[in-house]
Amino acid sequence: MTVAAVMAMTGCSGNDAADESTGNKVYHIGIIQQMEHGSLDQATKGFEDKLTELLGENNVEFDYQNAQGEQANCTTISTKFVSDGCDLIMANATTALQTAAAATSDIPIVGTSVTDYVTAGVVESNEAPGKNVTGVSDLASVEKQIDVLMQFCDKGKHKGCSGLLLRRAELYRSGRAGKEISGGTEDSFMQSTPQQILTKFRRL
Repeated sequence: MTVAAVMAMTGCSGNDAADESTGNKVYHIGIIQQMEHGSLDQATKGFEDKLTELLGENNVEFDYQNAQGEQANCTTISTKFVSDGCDLIMANATTALQTAAAATSDIPIVGTSVTDYVTAGVVESNEAPGKNVTGVSDLASVEKQIDVLMQFCDKGKHKGCSGLLLRRAELYRSGRAGKEISGGTEDSFMQSTPQQILTKFRRL
């Protein structure tokens, strides 16, 4: 997502609060972060820093809320932001984005730390969202990751000596075959310990 897109989206909303000392509009931004995690924390900080730089420190207020990995919390937070009349919602990670999109079709929503917006069910296409949702994808080249892994696999001895844990959207977009593993919500599964995950990947 471009900087211009953020500016355009905030400009099209309608909160009338203002900074009396400058006469400028004060933008109220709701931030819903799915859980505490280093990469998510950095994404949130980067968003806050850049938007503050663009709008001015006195012209933007952030309401940061952490859902602690619970979908129910995401829903409650999203509903609160809509009730509060936020000018824009930044949703950090997939479940946070899905609940925000379900809560409002009017308030602009910016997503981050999301693999595929179409698979998440929040846009019509990545090229033309067609809704009040935009953002950036964290999808790296799955094909290249798999190719590197296969270089370390002795195909003559083992059919599957390497495993790569992918979300469904990543596997779908890679066009590769894979074994699907279920285990609770995405949040709880992705927070499992490495040993718990490895027990699901047995050598063939």
